[in-house]
Amino acid sequence: MNYPPGKLPPNVLRRLLRKFIPQHDESGIILPPTPGQDTGIVQFGEQQLVIKANPVTFATDEIGYYAVIINANDISTAGAIPKWFTTTILLPEKETTDALCEKIFESIAEECNKRKIAVVAGHTEVTVGLDRPVIAGTMLGILPNDKTPITTFGGKPGDIILLIKDVAIEGTAIISRECENHLLQKGISKKIIDEGKSYLHSPGISIVLEAELLTANFPVHALHGPTEGGFSMGLVELAENSKCGVLIEKSAIEIPEITHQLCNIYNIDPLQLIASGCLIAAVDSQDVPSIVGLFQENNIKIQIIGKLTQFQGKYEFQEEDGGITPISYSHIDEITKIF
Repeated sequence: MNYPPGKLPPNVLRRLLRKFIPQHDESGIILPPTPGQDTGIVQFGEQQLVIKANPVTFATDEIGYYAVIINANDISTAGAIPKWFTTTILLPEKETTDALCEKIFESIAEECNKRKIAVVAGHTEVTVGLDRPVIAGTMLGILPNDKTPITTFGGKPGDIILLIKDVAIEGTAIISRECENHLLQKGISKKIIDEGKSYLHSPGISIVLEAELLTANFPVHALHGPTEGGFSMGLVELAENSKCGVLIEKSAIEIPEITHQLCNIYNIDPLQLIASGCLIAAVDSQDVPSIVGLFQENNIKIQIIGKLTQFQGKYEFQEEDGGITPISYSHIDEITKIF
């Protein structure tokens, strides 16, 4: 069959990944590739290396910045420190100029230098058939010796689900940056569009600081930085990998008004819109007051939105009227509606 743009269906990906089960004891693999898991983990001598590969395919503006940040994000969700970056840069055959190359390389260099990440290898080419740049990045990080890696597998029934920062930050930025002319035609003001563009940096698609703040100070059972498929898909991935169900108080999820406005233009569900910039954490209920207090002290938005349940496979919203409805989710991101 022909698949639509976006991730492969989870059942297909799960079947394909079985081909990569380590065949020898010397592999050092602690955590192999798994759907819904942000990283792989390898034992390398005394160190545990945390590894992530992630492409940038939906954004063109500041694509180098995106590539560094989305890969660093996932290293941080494991409780690790991003250290080394390698990237494959594929450039469009009819639109590649010196200015485009300079902009991409400068963006990668600036962000890596800022975060003390070293670029160690890569490949660049002008590629037949592309109409925009594509960057596929790989980030490696080191897990501190006194730490156990955090994954999406450790959630437990009764854990409280915390949402750190807002859903659809990345989607809000992409719509604003990629669709300005169309948005103006639809009556969205330049002021609102510029505000949406600023979401790339503020509140920003990076969750490195937030993940470090959480993992350095509290035990975290499971942690996930949702991307394609948005908040809903990320939530289901965490619950599924933890072999739990989840019950979310829908009214507890605060969605910025600007995100609502932009999503309405394209009939997009903001909960299923590409979501780099937020964190979903499963933590023990007794730690919640202290976690919330710490994030509030640091002026970082945090919301208590629900809990994991013992009912594996049941992913549900509690509506304002008390009714229970299933969570809609898909591996196909809503951002594909703008392309």
